[in-house]
Amino acid sequence: MNRGVFITGTDTGVGKTRVGAALAWQLSHRGLKVRPRKPVESGCLTGAGDLIPQDAIVLREAAGGREALGRVCPYRLRAPLSPERAAQLEGVPLTLELLHDACVAELRSADFLLVEGAGGFYSPIAADALNADLAEKLGLPVLVVVPSIWTPT
Repeated sequence: MNRGVFITGTDTGVGKTRVGAALAWQLSHRGLKVRPRKPVESGCLTGAGDLIPQDAIVLREAAGGREALGRVCPYRLRAPLSPERAAQLEGVPLTLELLHDACVAELRSADFLLVEGAGGFYSPIAADALNADLAEKLGLPVLVVVPSIWTPT
C-alpha cells in the first residue's frame, strides 16, 4: 500500500475533517502529493442540481485542489444518516470493495493517501463494512480524532 493515513473518530462531528485538512495542508506544503479521499459522504446538500460533499471539498482544497471532486468523493448521499443506511434508502449500491477501489484509483507509489471515514470507527460505512474494515483493507495506519473533554474552571 502507498503511504497514507485513515482518519476516523469516536463519532460524527468530532473534528475529523478539521484534522484531515490541517494534515493535508501541512503535507502538501512540505512537497508531498496528497491524495485526499472521502469515499462516501452522507448528509450532502443540494446545489446546482448535484449533491455537494462539504467535507470532501474542505479536504480537496486543503490538499491543493488538484483533483476532481468526483475522485475525492465519488459516493454522495442526501440523508444525514450512516452511509450504509443512507445508501440503502437512496438505492445506491455501496460495498467495501467499491469504497476501497474509489480510494486507491489513480494512486502512484509516491502519493500520500489521506482517507477520511464517515462517522465513528465502528460506524457502518457500507452494506458489508464498517469504517474499521475499510481502514484494514487499505492497510493504512489509523488516526482517531476524539472530542475535547477539557472544560474551563
